[in-house]
Amino acid sequence: MLIRSAGKMPGEPVEMDGARFVTMRLMVGRADGAANFAMRHFTVEAGGHTPRHTHDCGTPTPGS
Repeated sequence: MLIRSAGKMPGEPVEMDGARFVTMRLMVGRADGAANFAMRHFTVEAGGHTPRHTHDCGTPTPGS
């Protein structure tokens, strides 16, 4: 079992138009053998934000 603490993982600033004061930590990814998903931890500082956006994750949504 993989156990990680977000506070101990390195963070990278989110480089996206419209993002401000946001850091992302990759908790689980391909390097851990996760071929079809990623678990990420985002920290949004006071006054920070991300733009409205969507993700095509292939999961059906209710009513679709």
